[in-house]
Amino acid sequence: MSIDLIPGQGMTVYDEPNYDLEGVWHAAFFTTSNFDVVVTNTGYALDDDLNLFISTRLHVVGYEGDDWDCWDVEGGIQCLNQDTVVHNEAWPTLHVETEQNYGWVPDDTLDAYGSSSTGDAHTGVPLWYASPGQ
Repeated sequence: MSIDLIPGQGMTVYDEPNYDLEGVWHAAFFTTSNFDVVVTNTGYALDDDLNLFISTRLHVVGYEGDDWDCWDVEGGIQCLNQDTVVHNEAWPTLHVETEQNYGWVPDDTLDAYGSSSTGDAHTGVPLWYASPGQ
C-alpha cells in the first residue's frame, strides 16, 4: 500500500532549500486548511478494511470521502474504509479540513499511518504553523 498526502486550499508548501524549508507544509493561524489523503493498493491481491490514523496537532474540523467513517482520537483522527480494491486501485480520497490554533510551532509533522488486510504503510510531511505577524 502507498499513502499520498496532497495539500489543498490554505495549505502552503515551501520550496526554499536555502532555508531548510523545502517540502515543508505551512498552515496559517486561525485559517482553514485542507489536504487530501490518497491510499493505493500496491499489492497483488484484493485489499480491504483500510484503517487510517492521521496524526496531527492541527484541529480537525471536518472530513469527508465516499465510504469513509472517521472519528476524533487523541493525537488526530482514526478512519475506516471497508471498500475492497484491486491492484493499483486507490480507495476513495479522504478530504480533511483543519484549523491551526497553536500560534508558532516550527517543528511538527503531519503523518498518515495505514493498515489493511495486506499490509501497512506510513507517510509524513514536515509542518509549520504561524500566527499573524510571525
